[in-house]
Amino acid sequence: MKTPKYLSLFMALAIGSTALTSCLGGDDSTDDYAGISYVNNAILGSMKRYIPFKKADGTDTVSVSTVTGSTYPLTIDQVGHRIFNCDSLPTYTHVDKVTFSNFTCQGTATIKSLTTGNDTLFAASDSTDYRQPREITVHGLDGNSDVTYTVELRVHQEEGDSLRWHRLAATTPAAHLADLRLMTRGDSLLAWGVGEDGPVAMWALRQNASQWQRATTGTDVPQPATIVRQGAAFYGLTATHVMRSTDGINWTATATRPEGLTTLAGATTQSLYGIGTHGFLRSTDHGSTWAADNAGTNDSIPRTGATALARPTQANADVEEIILVGTAEGGRTVAWKRNEMRREDMEDVARFQWTHIAAEKDNLHKIPDVSLPALAFYDNGTLLCGTKSNGYAALYLSYDTGRSWDNTVIALPALPAGAQATMTVDNENFIWILCGTDGQLWRGRLNRLGWKDTDATH
Repeated sequence: MKTPKYLSLFMALAIGSTALTSCLGGDDSTDDYAGISYVNNAILGSMKRYIPFKKADGTDTVSVSTVTGSTYPLTIDQVGHRIFNCDSLPTYTHVDKVTFSNFTCQGTATIKSLTTGNDTLFAASDSTDYRQPREITVHGLDGNSDVTYTVELRVHQEEGDSLRWHRLAATTPAAHLADLRLMTRGDSLLAWGVGEDGPVAMWALRQNASQWQRATTGTDVPQPATIVRQGAAFYGLTATHVMRSTDGINWTATATRPEGLTTLAGATTQSLYGIGTHGFLRSTDHGSTWAADNAGTNDSIPRTGATALARPTQANADVEEIILVGTAEGGRTVAWKRNEMRREDMEDVARFQWTHIAAEKDNLHKIPDVSLPALAFYDNGTLLCGTKSNGYAALYLSYDTGRSWDNTVIALPALPAGAQATMTVDNENFIWILCGTDGQLWRGRLNRLGWKDTDATH
């Protein structure tokens, strides 16, 4: 009777076990473990990364660097018999000649050939092609037990900090509207603007963003620049009333607009915030009554274009952090901040006030002067969209709560000069840009914010 190939291979390995070094290493193998086989450690060695780029003269070339494999730990799934790296290797990493700096197992390991399909003895120092998943089998010393692992090395196919814009609509009902405001609501996009007949509201599904519906026109729609969201509700101002809506389309008056309330800026869990003729105002009853909030004669208090965002602080989830941006006297764009307790019963725990984030003279990235600013939280920072004095819109990102702003992290798509652009961010980390000149709609996302852990369920 012929001896099967795999048995012949195992017998050869077993006979030579006193002369060959096993995966386990040392003299720890005993009869007690003869029927046990598994991989207990695997660490990648160094790999090469070949990054293409263009020289100044336009010719193509390649930059070569080394990727340290140990900084990308391998996960060993003993149930599913898989070995993989959760954190993908950098783009352009070559995995066609991979070695392991460490590979230990209980038993003796073989690897399945990509050409013949036969098993050959596996050694950690061997240069191996992992451009596709490979099968490594660990054979127990009893000759009967073995476990086959699928080894997969993942490499990013796109740069994490790159962003590609996609134009989803060449025109929308936002074309030729002023004072644009854009927000999301569940699976929908909501937008408001001012046309010849007054304020306009419109909406579209995010999954079908080229199909917009112009929902309402008339005096019932608040002034778009005053619209803010608090939880699931929207608030805004008409000339005479504070308005409320649960869908952003149908509005009802909730209170008479108090004299001196010039705009709504933003909301926290407990409060609505506005700007008055004498400074900041606050309402804790959905806009019915308003009280001065750190009011004063500071000439850096925004008078127009005020917009604010709030989120829990990293240090204390019971405290919300508010950042507000607007235009002060003289056309200067300014930033302010304030904290607030998230629960009404904790209001007396701490008292907070508005603080002006003053621009330091030597700060090369101080807040830019922009008109009609829009804010959104993004990538653990604050994203600001607005139109500069030269007539071009731009995006700025601040990672230090409004002290410095960088316009090199995320660049806007090519919009026409003088285009009024507004922006929002959805729950999938997509940035949406709506242009009021011709109604273009764009969407983009930093690549790494769209990466998902494919093994989250394992």
